[in-house]
Parts: sequence; C-alpha cells; structure tokens
Amino acid sequence: MKLTGKQYQQLTKALLSAFPSQPKLAQMLRFKLEKNLNAIALGDDLTEIAYKLVVAAEAGGWTIRLIVAARESQPGNSELFAFSQQFGLVPLNTPSRPKLEKIIRKTNTFLDVNRWREQLGKIEAQICRIEIATSQGTIFGTGFLLAPDVVMTNYHVMEKVILGEDGITANDVILHFNYNKRLADGSTLNQGTEYHLAQDWLIDKSPYVTENITPQPDELDYALLRIDGSPGTEPIGNKVEPAAPQ
Repeated sequence: MKLTGKQYQQLTKALLSAFPSQPKLAQMLRFKLEKNLNAIALGDDLTEIAYKLVVAAEAGGWTIRLIVAARESQPGNSELFAFSQQFGLVPLNTPSRPKLEKIIRKTNTFLDVNRWREQLGKIEAQICRIEIATSQGTIFGTGFLLAPDVVMTNYHVMEKVILGEDGITANDVILHFNYNKRLADGSTLNQGTEYHLAQDWLIDKSPYVTENITPQPDELDYALLRIDGSPGTEPIGNKVEPAAPQ
C-alpha cells in the first residue's frame, strides 16, 4: 500500500495520540514487531520520530503491520481506530462490551449432551478428506457436504487441479468420507468410503487473497465440487470393502 500525504499526517498524528512518549512508542515496536525504534527513526522530537517511523514502514512494506500492532497495543484509541477503518482493519458496527455480555447471557443455556452427540454424528458423515495424487506426493485437504452430491473445500486445496498444473486432473482426486475411524485401542473401525469427482465437477470457485489484507468479493478461497455419486443420501460405509483378517 502507498500512503497519501494526508494519510502520512493522519497516521503520524494517530501514533502520537496513542503513544505520547518515545519509550511507549519504542515498547510497542519492540513487543509487537521486534523492531528497534532507535535504529529506524531518530529525531529532535517525538513528532519527527513518528513521521520517520511511518516513512520507514512504507519503504519496508510493513505499514499495515505497524497499524495493526499499534491498534493491538492501544485498541481504545479513537484516532487509530478511525485511521484503521480506511483499510478495513477494524470491524464495523461492533457491539459494545455490555451488549456482547447481554448476548452471551441470553444465549447461555445448559447443553443437551444427547442432542450434541446426535448432531456430531450427523456432521461426521458430512465431512470428507480430499486426497490429490501428484508427482511430488499427495495433497490433503478437508471438505464438507452442502448437498447430497456437492462438497465445499478451499480453493488452495484444489488449485493445481483447477489450473491443471503439473498434469494434475480431476481423475487424481479422491474424496474419502467416514475415513479411517479408530477405536480407543487403536484398531481401525472401517476404511471409509471413496468417491470421485463428476465429469462436470467444478461448480464455482473463488481464489484466495494474494496481496490484500482484507479479502475482496472475489477472494474467498473456496471451491464447490460436484461428486460422482451421492454420499449425502447413502448409508455410512455403504461402499466399504470388508477389512482383511488380522
């Protein structure tokens, strides 16, 4: 990121507001960024030092890290808060602490263990391990069902398949449901159920963030995949072969 002249002034002023002495500014820089203020910015007064610090941060490409570190050290400082909003570094319309406590008290109820176990059982059947065979080894990832034959995973897991890098295709992808559950004694309950991708397997995708701190609308790191089969409607272990005798 490149700061404008006005933003230079705003950030310098915000730092002075949050850290009114050189030792406090130096502590923040050392504790949060492991940097030595005296080695970065020297000056006749704190204003000159803060300004030189901003210049050094921008030249070194760590302006965002400086803003985040300052915010973490002085989260209640209004000038830092206002400046950070320009870059999407603070949540908007965040409830105040009393309001958050009211939400917690309102929703804090006794846990129904039986219902929790029931829901956990359902969720387990909706999760799969994704295995992608490559010449450099197997890529592993996790996916979960959104529909009986649709699974969501991260874009970065499927990136080489989507881009066709290193000759990797959809045929190299295995979706393993109910994979390798183990009992307390270490023995395997079953070997899971394997599925492959359908011919029209890529439903939608959104790549991951490359340069921006805050994801853009098209940088959400997900991929929607269509499965050849319907694991969401089939009994768990339906395709599992009997385990070999020990």
